[in-house]
Amino acid sequence: MRHMSAAAAWAAGVLLLSACGGGGDSAPTGELARPLAAAPSDSAMTVKLSVLSSAPEFVSGGDARIHVRAAPGLRDKLVLLLNGQPVSVTLKEVANGLEGVVSGLRNGANVLEVKHGNVRDALTLTNWPITGPMFTGPQQTPFVCTTIQGAVNRQPLVDSATAPGYKVSNAAGANLGYSRNCSIETFVSYSYRNTSGALAPLPSDGTRPANMSTVTLADGRVVDFVVRREIGSINRFLYSIAMLAPTPAADTAAQDDTRLWNGKLLYWFQGGVAIGHSQGTVHGGSMNLDVLGQGWAIVHSSGNNTGTHYNMNLAGETALMTKERFIERYGVPLYTVGLGGSGGRSSST
Repeated sequence: MRHMSAAAAWAAGVLLLSACGGGGDSAPTGELARPLAAAPSDSAMTVKLSVLSSAPEFVSGGDARIHVRAAPGLRDKLVLLLNGQPVSVTLKEVANGLEGVVSGLRNGANVLEVKHGNVRDALTLTNWPITGPMFTGPQQTPFVCTTIQGAVNRQPLVDSATAPGYKVSNAAGANLGYSRNCSIETFVSYSYRNTSGALAPLPSDGTRPANMSTVTLADGRVVDFVVRREIGSINRFLYSIAMLAPTPAADTAAQDDTRLWNGKLLYWFQGGVAIGHSQGTVHGGSMNLDVLGQGWAIVHSSGNNTGTHYNMNLAGETALMTKERFIERYGVPLYTVGLGGSGGRSSST
């Protein structure tokens, strides 16, 4: 189904606070999830697949965080197949099974299987492009890219050689092509709160600034006030994910370090009224230091600012896709609180 009522979109927004999912160009079709074979009734000889980052029919961007429920004796014997082919997934052990991110999903229906001998389960994941749309129908045009403003400050990616689209030029003013999706390469930056209470860029050479402030977490740890921020594009809008983080190490794996995250997530909405046709900008509330200093993570999208547009179906779709991205990279939060004045609503789950 390509279109959804405003009431249905807000219902989807409520769903986002527990699990969410993501975007596509046309409505793909596929079979419903089903087990491949009846498993023995003994719970020690059964496995069960589920998706943590979204509903199975609303996966976006080609990847999803999955959970495999399995008894300890089976966990090192399981094989994962994607569309009939073995797929390599780094799975970590959790209390009731295994958890990890599967990638390489094609647009449309994908069959993910887990098996060990005759013990098996399967799930159909319907994947949509990260540029959207998922259920909101044709995207609005013309659409103005705003990636060269504010916290992003870089050109959008060229995705078309011809107009229509946002004209992309090099430093000399020569036309490089056009951007219809206003996408950017995802990037991560680090800032620190100085002793005056302001944010400043963290030195890239690994030195600790003399005016670095510290913060005491709820568990009593005293840590440097360093904020890691991820910025990218989802559903043609700009998103931001921020949380306290250890000072980055040389390897990029440190960018996923969640040791200072308390497991709680704030989704920052924003108010206003607008007619759309613009990508909007990342709101300053996405770096609220009072919230970050308590160990919370903050996620935000310019598509969840009613000062960017007032399409509630599109806002719900964008929130689903954006929270999916958070879960895929950082894991499932203990709960999520939405905060947003007239552009959102305060709630938690």
